[in-house]
Amino acid sequence: MTQTTMVMGLSLLLLYPSQLLLIGRFGWVMAALLGIAWLSSVWLLPALLAGPLGRITEGIESHFQVNQSLQRPGGVPPEPVTASGLRAAVATQGR
Repeated sequence: MTQTTMVMGLSLLLLYPSQLLLIGRFGWVMAALLGIAWLSSVWLLPALLAGPLGRITEGIESHFQVNQSLQRPGGVPPEPVTASGLRAAVATQGR
């Protein structure tokens, strides 16, 4: 994210010394906007998520999670599928 922002910002700053005033201003403004977006994603977003907004979004996320007890009888979570387990399941179905 940081490298992409730097590369794009520097490439837009190449438009700044243009002979056309609007093109030069466009390059400067877009590079500044990329810098502000980077600062907000690196500094502001973690601060917001650490505060009350993070607790609100965490509550929304847990509300939409599937209840584990409904997935299998007895509340046992499903086992992860592995290659060896998949081969064993296919071998037992073939019999």
